[in-house]
Amino acid sequence: MNIEITGRHMEISNSLREYTEKKFKKIDKYFHHFADIHIIMYIEKFDHIVEAIINGNGGKFYAVEKANDMYSSIDKLIHKVEKQLVRYKEKHFDHKAISVDKIGPEEEAIEY
Repeated sequence: MNIEITGRHMEISNSLREYTEKKFKKIDKYFHHFADIHIIMYIEKFDHIVEAIINGNGGKFYAVEKANDMYSSIDKLIHKVEKQLVRYKEKHFDHKAISVDKIGPEEEAIEY
């Protein structure tokens, strides 16, 4: 997993970079084959905004979150990305067919 962190018109501190990488390594439990994750951080007036673009496993995920400080923006963004990944995984990987042998005999229709 390749994590790229970019600051738009701002310098990214080492502690912020480490915190972001630590948080985004947790999403590896949902998919093991992410091609890359691009994180963009910037400040607009009083809002600290974080964007994430995630490519991998045939899906592309995008999320934006803003808060009063960068650390809480990252936490909110992780929560939003996890929800997207869980929804995608449930939608695409939980549809397994039931074999005919396991289906019981059909019940007779009830007449009224």
